[in-house]
Formats: sequence, C-alpha cells, structure tokens
Amino acid sequence: MAPTTHRLSIICVNDVYSFDDADSNDHPRGGWSRASSLIKSLKRQCADSSSDETVLITANGDVLGGSSFLQHTQGRVAVEVMNTIPVDIAVLGNHEFDFGDEALMDRIRESNCKWIGSNVYYPSDDGSSVEGYFPGVYGDGVVYNLHDDLKLGVFGLCTKQTPKISYPSQKVKFDEDVISVARKTCHGLKSRGAHVIVAITHMSEAEDLLLAADNDAGVDLIVGGHEHEPFSTMVHREDRDNNQNDTKCNQKHNQSGVLVFKCGMNAYWVGSVHLDIEYDSGDDKQRTRVNSVSTSYCMHAVSSQTPEDAQVTRIVQKHRKKTEKDMLVASFGEDMASQLNLDDVIATIKRPDNNCIIPPLDTRMSSVRRREATGSNLVADAMRWILKTHIEPEYAALPMLAMINGGFIRADRLYQPGSFTVRHLLKELPFPRGMVVLRLEGRHLKDALAQQLKGSSRGPTGAFPHLSHNARMKYYISSSASDDEIIHIESLTVDGSEVADTQEYLTAVTGFVADGSEGCTSWLHSCRIENDAWRDRLMCYVVLKYLQHCSVILPQLEGRLIRLS
Repeated sequence: MAPTTHRLSIICVNDVYSFDDADSNDHPRGGWSRASSLIKSLKRQCADSSSDETVLITANGDVLGGSSFLQHTQGRVAVEVMNTIPVDIAVLGNHEFDFGDEALMDRIRESNCKWIGSNVYYPSDDGSSVEGYFPGVYGDGVVYNLHDDLKLGVFGLCTKQTPKISYPSQKVKFDEDVISVARKTCHGLKSRGAHVIVAITHMSEAEDLLLAADNDAGVDLIVGGHEHEPFSTMVHREDRDNNQNDTKCNQKHNQSGVLVFKCGMNAYWVGSVHLDIEYDSGDDKQRTRVNSVSTSYCMHAVSSQTPEDAQVTRIVQKHRKKTEKDMLVASFGEDMASQLNLDDVIATIKRPDNNCIIPPLDTRMSSVRRREATGSNLVADAMRWILKTHIEPEYAALPMLAMINGGFIRADRLYQPGSFTVRHLLKELPFPRGMVVLRLEGRHLKDALAQQLKGSSRGPTGAFPHLSHNARMKYYISSSASDDEIIHIESLTVDGSEVADTQEYLTAVTGFVADGSEGCTSWLHSCRIENDAWRDRLMCYVVLKYLQHCSVILPQLEGRLIRLS
C-alpha cells in the first residue's frame, strides 16, 4: 500500500493585548478585529486547497490580560472574540492569572476552546492534599484523530516565572522542571496513540529550544509566545537508535528538524505552520507508522489593508461602551474622572529645538525591554517629581531617584510630535499598581538594579530598569563557568555623586517591584515611606499629575543606562 500524506495546519497568534483601531491609534495594525478576518481567510484557503487537511487555530498565551481594556473586562472581551473565530485550543500564559484564580476559572468555563497547561497544578476539590491540574485545563494534553488512524497529541506549558510576574494565588503550583513535565506528558500522549506531538508553550525561547532538542520528549513542533518578538528557528536533534515500539523515545520521522515558532505580539502577525505527515496506514496486523514530517511556515502581516471582522468589532464596541467610564474612575478616582474624557489632550510632544534630530516618544517593547528609551524616561521622571514635590521634611535631605521596569509600559508605539491624550496614557500604563517609595541603603539599591538587569544580555526582559534623569548607571555583563549571567555595576550615581553602600536613598518604584517580583528580591531590604501623594495612587495617576504640571514632553536620550563592552 502506498504511503498517505496528511497536512496539519496550525494558525496561531500570541500575546494579543489590542483589539481594534482604537488600540492602534493613528497606525492601524494588528488587533483581534483585523487578525480575526485574516485567520478565517487562512482557514478557508486551507479548506479550499485540500479536502485532506486538518486545521487548528491556537492562542499561545497572554490573551486574557495585559492591557487596560482586558483589565477592566477581566478578559471577558477576549473570550467572546475567541469564541466567535473560533479558537480551538489555548495555552495558559502569565497574564491569564492577572485577575486571580476564580476569574480565570470563569473565563475557562465561558470558553468554547480547550485550555491546556501541563505544569500548572491546583488542590483537588475534595479538600485533600492531592493536586490536580488547574480546573478546566486539559493538563494531560489532547489527542485528535487526524485521518484514518493517524493521531495528533497536543499539550501546553506555562512559564515558571508566572508567580513572580502575575497574580495566581498560593494554591496554584507551577512545576519549574518543564522538561520533565514535557517528557511525562508526551509519553502519556503516545500511550494514548499519538503519532505526532505539538507543544503549545508560553515560555522563554531558551526553554523552548531545550524542549525542541530533547529526544525523550520527542515533540515535532513548538508554537509559542511570551517574548513579544517574532521568532522562528529549526532545532536538529541528535540521532539515536529509537525503537519504533518504544513510546519513551522520539521516532526518527522528523529529520528536517523541529520548528520553534512565535509570531510576535498584538496579532501584528498571524502565523501559519504546516506539517505534511507521510504515514503508512495501520491494519489488523500493523500499526499506523509515520515515515516523515515536513514543516513549512509563514508569518502573515496584519496591517491597515487587512479588513476588520464586523462580528468581532461589534463585540469590542459593546465592551468599550460599558468599560470606558469605569476605566477612568478606576484609574484616577471619581473626582478626577468626572473632569476627564479619554480623548482629552493632557500634553504636547515637541522636539527640544528646531535643529535637533531626536527620537520620538518611544514605548516600543523592543526598546523599553532592552535599553534606555524616551517613553520610560518620561515615566521615571514623573515618579521622581511626585516624590520630590511631596516628600515630608524629615526625609528631604536624602538622595532621591525613581526606577520603572520596562515591562510595565505596554502600548508599544512611537509618538511623533503632537498630542498626548488620556487614552494614550491608559494604554501605556494599564496595570492597577501604584507608586511606592522605598528607603534603602546604597548596597541594596545596587543589588536590586543588578537583579533587574538579569537576563538582559540574552533578550528583551520586562524587568529592564529605567532611571530618573538625576541618575546614571554604567554596567557590564560577564558569564560564569556555568554560563550564568553576572551583572557588574561599574558606576551608579545619583545627583552626580557615586552611590555609597551605607548611605540611605529614597527610591520610587511600582508596587509590583517593591514586592520583589521577577526575582528582584533586594528591594525587600527596605522600608516603605507613606504619603497621601502616592498612597493608593495608580501609576497612570502619577504620570497624569506630572503632565498637568509639565504639559510639554521633550523626549530625550541622556545616557542614563550604559552597557559597557
């Protein structure tokens, strides 16, 4: 009998925080409304090109939280949109936990898709100490029958950093040994008949590459998210003598390599990955046997030329009408919200002088998570202004600075000279976390900033620190024998003076940072300074007050952070 070929197509997005052109502002790009129409078109093309093809639509994590709109609907708008596409399968990402356990359980119950996440556990309903998978999640994966007796296994993995960067309760447990989890889950899927295995992940690129290279897990494809930048690479595993009957080992059918694929963020791209699976059909005497798996893929840009999906647009507009006033009240308080509209101009972006070529106001994630950026400089300066303007006299003699981590800034755009509105501000600072002022010694300040820089030599990181205009830092990064990063701060000055180990400093940070999140625990060696100017005030409120005082934004790069060779 001649071999049969079946095509599996996966159409995917990840880290989608925007929905329509109101999120894109003056440069329509990405968002669920336009991406939905493209996803549906790609699915139709697959159906038209072949009657022998399986198509799955996947959401690769971070689709329920991470923006003001999602924050104030607790992800409901995303679920309604995903149901109408419809998405077939979604993996838990870190932002799925932004609203706590119960809200996530509600969103999973409301979803028509299957949610996966094999390394996320929760206590059993019977009150015993036995842990199961997170409620409603297919923790042991899903098996699909593709054609004849050819079966596909799909499972998911969530970043182990989730407890440090989101808000799951202490009941939720994340297994940090994702490779062991993957091996166990893949062996289970194979025992249930899976011939080809796809991992949908929301992890770091480094973890994805390790998983792709692991023979014992033996995955055939990884589609993922998390870093917010498009990424694709083929990983070639070492050959080994695998027994076709040994379900613990990867079969040698995927000799072209294992693709690791992520399509950026905000549905700026929709990804399509095709696996052409050649196999011999089984009968009573012989099991189905896969001979080869060939991989091809494409990233499709979602631009202003991509039509909007009218059904999705109606869902989005319905939720916007309900939430916009609530957003203003939650962000600024009842009194201030009564004086504001989302499209009110609160500042004007200008150039420093007519002869200076300067960067625009830059909040792109590729900037704020890697290097000094004009947008993060603005936020840090606003924080220091609030601190310095309102500090009690007993602390006024202490040196003061501010630090904002790049992952707190979210709109991912370049602003040319022109108006900056309330809507812009809420897109940039959507998280309901306030400003906190810490009093700590210089040695802990330096240690904390070094922790914020951890991982920055390997790619973008949400912990990347940005300092107020009165601070300067020079640093370099080396590697240990185990290839771990070592951060060396060569110089750190505040108001022109080198930071002294035993001198106390007042540092304005976010509540997220002050709690020691993202593993930056040195901030905990401090005491908090309370003041009505920042107590229970969200970061968007802090920046709004600053812009009401100083309504002209002059974006500048000043060498606040310099990485030395």
